[in-house]
Amino acid sequence: MLKKLIAIIMSILSIFPFFGNENLIKVKLDPLQVPLEEFSMKNVTLLDSYEQNAFQKEVEYLKSLEPDRLMRGFGDISGRKINAEKYGGWETSAIQGHTLGHYLTAVSQAFASSGDKDLKEITDYMISVLKGCQLQNGYLHAIPEEHFDRIENGNTSGTWVPWYSMHKILAGLIDVYTFTGNKDALKIASKLGDWVYSHTSKWTPEIQKTVLNVEYGGMNDCLYNLYKYTKNENHLSAAHSFDEMTLFEPLYNGEDVLNGKHANTTIPKIVGAINRYTVTGEEYYLQVAANFWEMVVQNHTYITGGNSEWEHFGEPKVLDAERTNCNCETCNTYNMLKLTRELFKATGDKKYGDYYENTFINAILSSQNPETGMTTYFQPMATGFFKVYSSPTDHFWCCTGSGMENFSKLGDSIYFYGADSIFVNRYTSSSVVWEEKGLTITQNADLPNVTFTINGSAEAKQILAEIEKEREIILAAALNENAQSAKPKPENIIAERIVPGRLEKNLKEICLLSQAFVKNPDQTVEAYVQGAKSTVVSFVRLEVGEGIEKQVSDFAAEVAAQSAAFNK
Repeated sequence: MLKKLIAIIMSILSIFPFFGNENLIKVKLDPLQVPLEEFSMKNVTLLDSYEQNAFQKEVEYLKSLEPDRLMRGFGDISGRKINAEKYGGWETSAIQGHTLGHYLTAVSQAFASSGDKDLKEITDYMISVLKGCQLQNGYLHAIPEEHFDRIENGNTSGTWVPWYSMHKILAGLIDVYTFTGNKDALKIASKLGDWVYSHTSKWTPEIQKTVLNVEYGGMNDCLYNLYKYTKNENHLSAAHSFDEMTLFEPLYNGEDVLNGKHANTTIPKIVGAINRYTVTGEEYYLQVAANFWEMVVQNHTYITGGNSEWEHFGEPKVLDAERTNCNCETCNTYNMLKLTRELFKATGDKKYGDYYENTFINAILSSQNPETGMTTYFQPMATGFFKVYSSPTDHFWCCTGSGMENFSKLGDSIYFYGADSIFVNRYTSSSVVWEEKGLTITQNADLPNVTFTINGSAEAKQILAEIEKEREIILAAALNENAQSAKPKPENIIAERIVPGRLEKNLKEICLLSQAFVKNPDQTVEAYVQGAKSTVVSFVRLEVGEGIEKQVSDFAAEVAAQSAAFNK
C-alpha cells in the first residue's frame, strides 16, 4: 500500500513539477509572431551631452591604438612579418587575440554610428592584413593551433581559453561586414567557420563535454550570426556543437543551477541559445533564455543591474553577504544587455525594457571614466570601495574589450519598431530616422519631462493625425466608462495602459499587415507575407456593398400615403 501511495505522489509531482518548490522559475512565454527590430545605429543620433562625450572619448581611444600591435601575434602564427611590438597585459598571454576581436567590433560600430571614414579605413586596413595572416586551412588566431588540440585532449597546460578568444575574433570579423560592408571580412569569417566545423564535426560526445567544460565564450552565438549570412549548413552544425544541453535542460525546467558558476562563462551561452531561436524558431531555446534571465534578475542581481562576486554567481538571494570590491563584472552586464535586447525583440515584454534602461544607466554608463574614457573591470558594491579603471595600453582585460563595444554603440537599443509602431526603450535626448515611413522623431529628455517632435511627409503626418484623433476618442470613451464604474481607476492608468491597448487593437483591425490572415486567423498578414518571402508593394481596400444605396421602405407609411392620395 505504501509503495502504491509513493508511486501516486511521484506521479502527481511529475505532472506538477513546481509543486512545493519556490526556487523553480519557468516564465510563461508569449512570443510575437513578428519580432521587433532595432533601428540601425546610422539612423540614430545622440543629442545628450553626457553620452556624446562618452562616445567621443571612446572614439579617441580607439583611434589612439595601433592596429599593427594588435595584429602582431597573428603575423607570428602565419609567418607574416608585422613590425610592431605587442601590447602589454593580457595581450602577451595565452588569451592574446581577444582584444583584436573586440576592437574590430568597436571600430565598426563607431563607424556605423558616426560615418567617420577614418574608422572605416582602420577596419579596411586590418582586414587586408588579416586576410594575409589566415592559413590555408582557414585558421586565424594569435596563438598556435595546437592549443585547441590540447583542450580537446583535456590538457589545459600552457593554454587558457582558446575558444573564448576565437569567439571574439570571429564576432569581430562578422561585425566588420555587418557595419562597414567589407566583403573580405565575411570571406575570412566564413573560412574560419569552416575551420571550426573541421573540429566540431569530429567531436565525440566525450570530446564535446571536455571542450565545453572550458570557457568558450559565445561560440554558438557568433556561428549562428555567421550562418545568417552564409546559409552554410556546416556553420549551423558547428553552432549546435556549442549548445550546452546539460546546462540548457535544467534551465528549461526552471531550475536555478547558477550557484558557483562563472557568470561570464554562462551568460554568453544563453545569448547563443536565444540566437538559435531567432535562426530556427525553436521555442525551447527561447524558454531557456527567458527562464535564465528571470533567475539572474530575480535571484542574483544588484540594484544597479550588475551581478556576480569575483566573477561567479552565488546562492540565490544572498547578495548582501557577497558585497565586496569585486562585484558586478562589466562583461556580465554587457552580455546580460545583449540577452535582454533579444528577449525584448522576441516578446515585446516591457520588463525587459525596464531592466535594460536601469542597467544601462547604472552599470554601463557608470563603468566609464568620463574624463579619460577608460573603463572598469568590476563595480564594487561593498561600502568604502572604489572603481579601478583600465590603462590605455597595459591591461586589455576582457572588460576593456567589452567596454570598447559598450561605448561605441550608445545609439543601440534606444528605439525599436514593429509593423506600425515605434517603441522607445530609453529616455535620452536623441533622434531616429524611420526611412520606410518617412519619419524623423526627435526626443528631448529633460527628466522627468520628455517631449517628442515628429517630422515627416504630408502623408505620414496625416496618418499620425488620424491615429491621434482615434486615441482622443478612445480616451474620452474610457474616461466616461471609468466615471460610471463602481471602482474607478486612476486616470493615469486609463491613459497609460487601457487606451494604448484599445488603440493597438483598433489599429490591428484596420491595418492590413496587422490583420489576421483570412486562411489562418492565428497568423497575421505580415507573418504570412514574410513566410512566403514576399513584400506588399501596394494594396486596394474593397468593401462588399460599398457604393450601393439601399432603399429603406416603411410599409405602413406607404399604405397611408396611398390612402391619402386616393381620398384626394
